[in-house]
Amino acid sequence: VIGRAIEAITTLAKSASQTREGYCVAVTHSTFLRILLAIAMDVSLFEAASINVTNGGISVIDVTRDQITRPIGKKSKLFSGFYD
Repeated sequence: VIGRAIEAITTLAKSASQTREGYCVAVTHSTFLRILLAIAMDVSLFEAASINVTNGGISVIDVTRDQITRPIGKKSKLFSGFYD
């Protein structure tokens, strides 16, 4: 699931960068949205699980075009160091 979330963020960022306005819209389920938010906010999945996501709600992830990317791996904050 994490790999899909990373791929989704990459695809969304690429799609947004190719539009004149610089944004795009995506629809997803709450668990997947929490994973996307954890990646975007650089918090652990544990912390992201407590993010209040309302059914049918709107969440906005605002990323600047010159945002520095960071790798997500075994030691990233996303996994809170519990990845074996």
